[in-house]
Amino acid sequence: MSSHWFYSPSLSTSTITLIGPEAHHLAAVKRVSAGTPVTLFDGKGKIAYCQVDQLGKREVILKVNNFETIASESRGKIIIATSLAKGDRFDWLIATCTQLGVDRIIPVLYERTVKKASAKNITDRFDKLAISAAKQCKRPYLPIIDPPCLLSAAIEIIETTYPNAKKQIGSLQPEYQALATLNWPNTAVVAFIGPEGGMTQKEEALLTTHGATPVRLTDHILRIEAAAQAFSAILAAQRHAYQV
Repeated sequence: MSSHWFYSPSLSTSTITLIGPEAHHLAAVKRVSAGTPVTLFDGKGKIAYCQVDQLGKREVILKVNNFETIASESRGKIIIATSLAKGDRFDWLIATCTQLGVDRIIPVLYERTVKKASAKNITDRFDKLAISAAKQCKRPYLPIIDPPCLLSAAIEIIETTYPNAKKQIGSLQPEYQALATLNWPNTAVVAFIGPEGGMTQKEEALLTTHGATPVRLTDHILRIEAAAQAFSAILAAQRHAYQV
């Protein structure tokens, strides 16, 4: 497998042309030369093993040697329904969750969320961050990243798409079982992560009504991105260890 991974949304022909940021990254940043092996992925499990044919200022042409399709995760999905965070902290959250194998990230506007979604192309930015992280860790699948939405809309998305999902809420209360001690349920698992001001009683009640159960991550209060990483790492480890 080539050490050079690049993204192309369409892998269907024997010759593929990269343009824009991916072409610039390959030619100007990596300084790859003609004949160099390159791996392309489409974010949906298809991989093309190629070699560089022509290098131009604005495009790179690659010849495909062979294709491979990687099967999607069959042991259940990991969904993180998390509050937006300020600054580059949410960027870090997306990159880390992508590397850990999270299947879907739903940015939620909880009542106490400080960061509001104001950028017009915010989902494009999120997708670019996920692509960069997937290239770094050689993950053939990209997570689905939804536009920011209210909690009620996030619940609707989850219950429509993953009707049998196990829903979990992070808690500090000692009476709840630690997430790390739970067994992987072989179904979709959703982690609801509130803002640093905490969820309101109304939001907690809404989640409880829809079957969400509190679990303990640590004995300490975590920032949004740390809680997302903790949930993602524990759930990914449980899924990996699960034996069908």
